Amino acid sequence: MKAVLPVVIVLLYSWAYLPSFNGVLLFDDIHAIVENDLERYLSVTEAFSSRRGIAFLTFAIDKWLYGDTPWGLHFTNFCIHLVNSGLVYLAAHTAFRRSEYSRNRSIGLSVAISSIFLLHPIQTNAVTYVVQRMESLSAMFLLLTLNCWIRWRDSSRVVWLVIAICCCLLGMRTKEVMVSAPLLVIWYDFAFLRVHSLKMRGRDLIAYGLLGLSLVANPAWQPFWNSLFKPDAIAQSTSTAFIVKDVGRWEYMRTQPQVILYYVQQTLWPSDLCLDRGWPVEDKIVGIVVPGILLSAIFLLTLAAIVQQRRISFLGGLFFLSLAPTSSIIPIQDLYFEHRMYMAVISVITLVVLLTDWFLRTILTLTAPSRETCSTQISTCILLAAMGALACTTHARNQVFRSELVMWQDCINKSPNHARPYYSFAHHVEKNKIHALSDLATGYAWRAVELRPSEWQNWNMIGLMLKQNGDRERAIASFEHAIELDPSIPLPYLNLGNLLVGVDDIEAERLFLKVLEISPNHEDANNNYGVMLARRGRNQDAIKYFRQAIEENPQKWDARLNLGDALLPMDPVAALAQYEEVPDQEVDRAEAFLNKAVAYIRGRADVVSAMDCWKSCITLYPDHPAAWVLLANAHNTIGDRRAAIELLAEAQRRFPDEPSVLQALNEIAP
Repeated sequence: MKAVLPVVIVLLYSWAYLPSFNGVLLFDDIHAIVENDLERYLSVTEAFSSRRGIAFLTFAIDKWLYGDTPWGLHFTNFCIHLVNSGLVYLAAHTAFRRSEYSRNRSIGLSVAISSIFLLHPIQTNAVTYVVQRMESLSAMFLLLTLNCWIRWRDSSRVVWLVIAICCCLLGMRTKEVMVSAPLLVIWYDFAFLRVHSLKMRGRDLIAYGLLGLSLVANPAWQPFWNSLFKPDAIAQSTSTAFIVKDVGRWEYMRTQPQVILYYVQQTLWPSDLCLDRGWPVEDKIVGIVVPGILLSAIFLLTLAAIVQQRRISFLGGLFFLSLAPTSSIIPIQDLYFEHRMYMAVISVITLVVLLTDWFLRTILTLTAPSRETCSTQISTCILLAAMGALACTTHARNQVFRSELVMWQDCINKSPNHARPYYSFAHHVEKNKIHALSDLATGYAWRAVELRPSEWQNWNMIGLMLKQNGDRERAIASFEHAIELDPSIPLPYLNLGNLLVGVDDIEAERLFLKVLEISPNHEDANNNYGVMLARRGRNQDAIKYFRQAIEENPQKWDARLNLGDALLPMDPVAALAQYEEVPDQEVDRAEAFLNKAVAYIRGRADVVSAMDCWKSCITLYPDHPAAWVLLANAHNTIGDRRAAIELLAEAQRRFPDEPSVLQALNEIAP
């Protein structure tokens, strides 16, 4: 059974997370991974100098190994969590052995704790939600630090201490929550490893000092200082854990006891997990006082246990220290996120496992003569049942990550008074032009406005939905209101300008220039303003704006096509260089293929390549008659009259009243 159980655990884990490999990137994944220049983190200097640079280095390595597929990102997260489970087992096993548990009992308890940690569905927010690799990866470095520290204590080999310090440093550059790691390691040391003496030798002092010095590498100190002594400060980088925005320190602190207790509830009974719950600030006295008293009592018991039951005190220490950076007095933009329980959940699991073990042994003492054998059998059955139930719940939870719309609908169902999921649902529908869901998305956009009328994003989104539905006047009013709410944001100006093109070009031009005033490198504003200039015949002026858009985003395909169109009358070869950069599947209009064909003929006298362009055009845009006629004429020119007639016959079937088709037929087949 001992040999089979690890295999069963890994198979259950693989099955539970199998749906995650088809999961999409969503929410913070987009700007942190998809829109981020990850290649720069392959530089050691950048990786160690940037906030969370080690986490971004792993994203960059994934992109190098797997390309842009989300599968590779999910696979790495899967492996990190599996490694963490093994590290939890090692630390727990040492703790139980030091607590004078028998070897078999120590192994059994450690397997139970680590397997439940591995399979628990609350961990999906740190594993399947890709960007929260930062949480699981920092936990991995913390657990590596702890286990290497244990090896150093057991062997006195300095190499293990060096590895522990290095892991701690790497964790500090992975996520700011690692700030609690040195104290956690010292607490574990005090509780389990230095049982017989509290006297610290010089070697211990040096080791503790080195561990503490690793805190210098943590980037949390400046925003932490701001949050304590500059309450109006706003952290400029979204890559920090400490963001002071809409919530004050007192509002945050008084709400967290209720949030933490709900985390515990979801650990014990994970029936209401939610990626984006949007927990409101608690204003009711009962909601503040009762959870506060309960949590304070647990905290005081933890402090008291330091003197009487220091081994048990570590469970409380792990729980409170893991949550302290994100769930205490330091305000963060979001009051509730389940991935914050990634490490703290170990305390809850351990306590439940120990209580279950104690209960079984107490009952069996009274009823079973062969207590050890019977206890092992019953414990194994209970563990297998728990693992199966958790694996099924995790498998079902991972199904929700397969689609953005499924995820946001899940959040809406579980948190109907939170605006962001409504906005996110509408944003996905609008961005991907899912017309079948347009009415539902518009209703969700209005719901977001209703819940958070002071946020420009919501008014901007309702403007986009109204534009999509053809309600121009109300869309204009919505964009204008978004601008009033925050005149420093370029997006509403851009959307309003796009709406006014062809209706009020003077105002549209003013809006595009306003965007470029706020954000000179804005790729869409540069491209769209260039299009306006080109339509007025000012190709030379338009070219610099198209080039700026491409410089900002080399894969801005429409800007490359527009630049090619602007260059075509003056320099067909330069135009062709731009056209050739654009993959055929990214060409968004038939005219681009026709212009590319012209560039081949004028720039290189390459009729064969021009014919390939016309073939691509009729394949992707079969309802464009000019491509059929031009391709037919080309076949006729090179002597393939039969192919020309076949093409024109098909074109006549498609466009029976098209004059150019009829004329070409008369000329080729009179």
